[in-house]
Amino acid sequence: HRAQLYMIMRTGIPAGIQGMVFSLSNVVILSSINLFGAIVVAGNAAAMNIEYIVYFAMNAFYQATISFTGQNMGAGNFRRIIRVQLTALACVIVTGASVGGAVVFFGNEIAGLYSTDPDVISSAMMRLKYLCLPYFLCGMMEIISGTLRGMGHSIIPTVTSLLGACAFRILWIFTVFQIPAFHKLETIYAVYSISWTITFLALYVCFIITMKKMVYSRIERASRRVGSSL
Repeated sequence: HRAQLYMIMRTGIPAGIQGMVFSLSNVVILSSINLFGAIVVAGNAAAMNIEYIVYFAMNAFYQATISFTGQNMGAGNFRRIIRVQLTALACVIVTGASVGGAVVFFGNEIAGLYSTDPDVISSAMMRLKYLCLPYFLCGMMEIISGTLRGMGHSIIPTVTSLLGACAFRILWIFTVFQIPAFHKLETIYAVYSISWTITFLALYVCFIITMKKMVYSRIERASRRVGSSL
């Protein structure tokens, strides 16, 4: 079934490449975090494990967005695609803010499960505050990406995410972080929320352009059918 195989590969391969490059950018960030010593490394590792609670809570809506968008795309119901997207955005904002806030509120207790060292717990709390509180931005970014993938456009979110998140973070580490006044841990953690915001805005512009093209294409096809029948 070549047509089905092509669709699967066209959607799956860019998504897989995106995950690989995201891991590469994280390696660059982690190597910079390692410069601050063993206590920071231990706190950062504990915080990363705690972050998964927030991420997977929001990622469920990303998966749902792809499925529901694909169904409505097949039905040609563009209005419902927008409705699905807005509903999913509301869900990740509420979920990300509530779960992220709860994780930060109980952060000392949760981080205490990984280490009893107060310095390690303090280091973990710094990452949690910088990442978990604005983590809903990551969810918003993924919802737009999921919408585009559900519409059959996998390369657009891949390229945009690689430039807006991965490339920007690496550039941030090799430029802003190297400035003596900004050579601190907070500078590294701040890049996450900044990159999420930039990527979300870029993806949303791509979504608007893609949706307009699809609507115009549908109108043109309808006009041609009317013209041919006359």
